[in-house]
Amino acid sequence: MLLKELIDNALDAIESCADKKIVVEYDYNGGLLKIFDNGDGLSISDVKDIYDFDNYVSTNRHIINISRGKQGNGLKCVVGICRQCNYNLLWHTNENIIICPKLDTANAQDGEIAVEFRQVSDTEYKGIEVQGVHTRNIKGF
Repeated sequence: MLLKELIDNALDAIESCADKKIVVEYDYNGGLLKIFDNGDGLSISDVKDIYDFDNYVSTNRHIINISRGKQGNGLKCVVGICRQCNYNLLWHTNENIIICPKLDTANAQDGEIAVEFRQVSDTEYKGIEVQGVHTRNIKGF
């Protein structure tokens, strides 16, 4: 499901591009999944909004017909899946900065989860990395 959601979001990002490109890389030994595209990318502010679970951030909410999804909750699902599986997310933003969120769920009160973002490094890509995805831990691989 994680891979499906990330590819769906990459497809959404490049929908209006004349020259569409998505790159999917997986390092089996390192458990590193990377999905990049040539869309506009997310800003640091956009990423922070995704972690505000009281706020609906999708621009696809108005779409009524069913297609690949476009319900607007895909990246919030990605956050939840990664948290549950102890994967680490690295967001490659359109400001050419990689940020990494740290969720403090142990102190969650009234449904609010504290999130701290730190800058990891610079990047030339737009997309996401998921660290810790080892297929040997996934049934069926």
